Amino acid sequence: TLPASSSSTNKVANIPEHQQGARGAAFTAAHPDPRPLNIRLSAAARIERAGERALLARYILRRLLQFIPLLVAVSVIIFVIIQLPPGDYLTTYIVQMKNSGTDVDQSYIINLTRQYGLDQPAHIQYFYWISNIITRMDFGRSFQWQQPVSQILAERLPATIGIALLSLVVTWGLAIPIGIYSATHQYSLGDYFFIFLGFIGLAVPGFLLALAAVYVIFTSTGVSLTGLF
Repeated sequence: TLPASSSSTNKVANIPEHQQGARGAAFTAAHPDPRPLNIRLSAAARIERAGERALLARYILRRLLQFIPLLVAVSVIIFVIIQLPPGDYLTTYIVQMKNSGTDVDQSYIINLTRQYGLDQPAHIQYFYWISNIITRMDFGRSFQWQQPVSQILAERLPATIGIALLSLVVTWGLAIPIGIYSATHQYSLGDYFFIFLGFIGLAVPGFLLALAAVYVIFTSTGVSLTGLF
């Protein structure tokens, strides 16, 4: 029997042992790995970690690709819901101007209709709307505030992000100590008390808790956070 060539030996050696079959098993028995056990284990661990990282990267990429059609579907649903009621906001805006005593010229109405693309079919309006958002981050102009929507978002988004981060800090700041206490004092009176509070928190809608908190702050300090009181 002719000995295997160096190229075939390298090919077999480079194939993982669980994929080599009988030929690989015979090669491994005839040519044991001379490296120490700890080095072989560390190499195997590195290979396993690399495989896990590759799987994680593929999972993240797949989820990101699934996020794109989800955004498209949500944007279509939002646009359709806005289009469902009869009429449009421009008509309401013109009626409000007339009721306030402002003389609205027909040419002004036509210009506004063309400016906002309301004379186009619904699918053309959606295309212009979504293309302006994607290419220029242009969300249109608010009739109510008489400002670009992007400017309104820029003014209000920092406060929204700050409140969200503050609520996250408060949530975890309360949840972690309570969880540790419940784990170390299982079935105690304090454990049952925190479970009771947790069920109340799950049962009561978040907006109701927010309104109650705003009312308590207003009655105790006189500060109206939302302008409701």
